[in-house]
Amino acid sequence: MKTPEIKEQSDRDPNIYEIGYLLVPTIAEDRVLDDVNAIKNTVESLQGLLISDGGLPELITLAYPMTKTVANKNTHYESGYFGWVKFHARPDILPALTKSLEENAQVIRFLLITTVKENTVLPKRFGTTPRKREDHAPAAGEPVAILTPAEIDKTVDELISTATV
Repeated sequence: MKTPEIKEQSDRDPNIYEIGYLLVPTIAEDRVLDDVNAIKNTVESLQGLLISDGGLPELITLAYPMTKTVANKNTHYESGYFGWVKFHARPDILPALTKSLEENAQVIRFLLITTVKENTVLPKRFGTTPRKREDHAPAAGEPVAILTPAEIDKTVDELISTATV
């Protein structure tokens, strides 16, 4: 069996990355794009090349409350604007990018991952194809045979005697 080769990567080899971020819900809707552009500008200022983004972030309700500490004060959030940006960059810029996002007061939380260039968003399914159902009931108008207990016992005995073990 052939083992897969492990490729050594240096800090010079660029990769594809994606940042998923959650912005504070207190931002006015008309100002959300400004904060998204600030994140994109940070990536570009560190020589990152933007590939795609999720468009305008969407206000979502969080599964659990999140806390962000700003100026020694904890603030709890139960909703936030979720968005993402995909970019191409060298790994050596990641510490500076991470620090910049951590210091951004508008970002509640973010996730930085290595990904692929292709579009990984699955298309929405509008419905499932109905499965063909076999109907074992007699058709309308056909008489249903009613068996007596003696006939049922006889049929069961025949099935047991013909069964192979």
